Amino acid sequence: MDKKIYIVTSGEYLDYSIHAVFSTKEKAEEYIQQCGTDYTIEEYDLDKEVEKKEHLWKIKFDKNGVATASPSFLIKEKTDVCFVSVSWYGERFIHFHVDADSMDRAIKIARERYAAIRANSYIWLRLTNPYETDGFGGSKFEKFNIKTNEFFK
Repeated sequence: MDKKIYIVTSGEYLDYSIHAVFSTKEKAEEYIQQCGTDYTIEEYDLDKEVEKKEHLWKIKFDKNGVATASPSFLIKEKTDVCFVSVSWYGERFIHFHVDADSMDRAIKIARERYAAIRANSYIWLRLTNPYETDGFGGSKFEKFNIKTNEFFK
């Protein structure tokens, strides 16, 4: 039998709040009886198994080499590409797209790639210096394919 938890909540969106967590539905209902009718009970499986599967992660390094990770929804062909992006306030970021079964594994792979590219001054300079700028302050950077060691625009 699967174990469940019962969470007493109220509100929606920005007003959403969790008030209490219970091991039985009866205890959650008893809580609501004491506190009022503006509450809902949400039921969840406890310790639900997480299916491990590979998916694409976007790993972004800032100028100090600090990595942040988020799931990427780009097409698979871009997994071996490293590229630069510039924020609206001018900060540059180095991006990698990595296939991995966990965020930690994706960050580890990206850190290895980042270190290799950073160690090669030719690749680093060519990757981080724009090849073209427009009259509005925008810059275009080359992209680098890690597997083929080729730059492209």
